Order: sequence, then C-alpha cells, then structure tokens
Amino acid sequence: MMDKNNATSRNILHNHKFHIVVVAVIAVIIVAIIVFVPQETTSIQLNTTYLVGEKMVYDCTLTSEYNSTDPAVAEKYPSSAPLDFTEIVEVIDFDGQYYTLNFTTISGSISMSWLGKVCKTGFSNHLVPLNSPLEDVLNGGVSNVSYISQLMDKSEVKVGDTFTVPYPGTEYTTGDLRLTFGGYEDLRTSAGTFRVFKVEISTENVISQMGSIEAGLLMTKTIDENYTLYIESGTTRLIKSTIDKTTATQTIMSAIDNENTMVQRAIKDMVLEQLIKP
Repeated sequence: MMDKNNATSRNILHNHKFHIVVVAVIAVIIVAIIVFVPQETTSIQLNTTYLVGEKMVYDCTLTSEYNSTDPAVAEKYPSSAPLDFTEIVEVIDFDGQYYTLNFTTISGSISMSWLGKVCKTGFSNHLVPLNSPLEDVLNGGVSNVSYISQLMDKSEVKVGDTFTVPYPGTEYTTGDLRLTFGGYEDLRTSAGTFRVFKVEISTENVISQMGSIEAGLLMTKTIDENYTLYIESGTTRLIKSTIDKTTATQTIMSAIDNENTMVQRAIKDMVLEQLIKP
C-alpha cells in the first residue's frame, strides 16, 4: 500500500515538474517573439535620413479635366490629355536639422527648379506639395516656389494611427487634413524593391475664400484632395504616390451680375524610377 502511495506521489511530482517546464518553454518563446520579431509590425519611424548628393528621379503623369457653367470658360480650359513629365529631387545640404532639397520638373521643353527645406523629424509632404508649382505653371501662375512643408512633428507613430491636422494653406483657407498610417509591404519599381509603409491623406471641409460681395468680387474655392503615399521605411523617401485633387471655384462678380462655377480635377501619379546615391 505504501509503495502504491509513493508511486502516486512520484507521478504527481513528475507531472508538476512537466507543467513547470512547459510553462517555462512557453515563456521563453513569448520573450523571443517580443525581442526578435521586428517591431515594424506596429511602429513606424518618421525620421528622414537622406544622403547629401543623392538624387531621386520620378516618372510622373498628370491628367486634368475642367468643367464650367460658363461655356466661354469651358472652351478656354478643355480637358487635357495625360501629361508625362519627370521630377528630380536632389539633396544639396543638411544643417543638422533641415535638409535642403532642389526640385526640378521637366516637361518637354519646359524646365523649372525651386528649393524646399524639410525637417529631419516628423512627417512632411514635401515631395507631393499640396500646391504644386507644376500646376501653377500649367495654369499660367508662378514658376518658382520656396516652402517648408511639415504636417506633423511626431518622430514615431503606430500602424493604424489616424491624425487630423490643419490644412497648410493661406490665411484665407480653412479646413483639415486627415492622415492614416497603414502597414508595411515590399514595393518593386524600376529603381529596386523597397520596404514601405502606406499613408492615406484626405481633406476635410477645406474652403478658401477671397474678396467680398460688397467689394464686387467674391471667389470661393472648395478643395477635395485624396493622397495615397508609399514611403520607404527608415529613410521616408517617397517611392510611389497617387494624388486626386478636385477644386470647385465659384466666382461672383456682383458689379456685372455674373456668377460662374468652374471645377478642375487633377490626378497625379508618380513612381521612383531611379535612385542615384553619391
């Protein structure tokens, strides 16, 4: 009887030790997963890491269409065929906090350049500016624009995070931008294969208004923009993007009792074709 009790005790002790070993192994596995699995699955670093002298060459396509309630205006601005052009971004300086970038746009015989500064931390929209100099040129506007474009000063976000920030317009513009950070993927272009994260940006109630009825001229713009960006992890280089921008401009000239609404839609696609390192 005593031998039977001793055997039972040994079995219980053995099972107890076995359970302890199993729990210990599971704990080690969990720790290993936490330590060795890349944290990029949840965390996105927004620090920009360029090399002075590097060049990013992009293939771009811009498609525009116009509609107007005034037939004369509609005839003046017909919808255009897709326009293919090249954008080159060269890193020309770094002062420890800001990178100075030289942007060059080449479209047929038209070439223009402008400078921009981007902070090494935070999220900037410098490679797809909200007010594109190319669009200004195509619309008969200015040809040289300098700007600093920073939407967020955070150095780190998490996959799935959504933020609302003020739309970076003029004093006449109100509204917000909504940014959503997506997960990671490998993206292949002619420049190579890049580990990227996705950022989606959309406008919320963005309106720009200038003038007044009393002054004889009131111009109101309603801006609807949607961005899809693929940003390289570790450098924040733009690898690929699509921008869909619609602007409805209502012009009221009270002095001559005239009112017109013009709607312009522009879709811009760009993808990294070549990365030239110093």
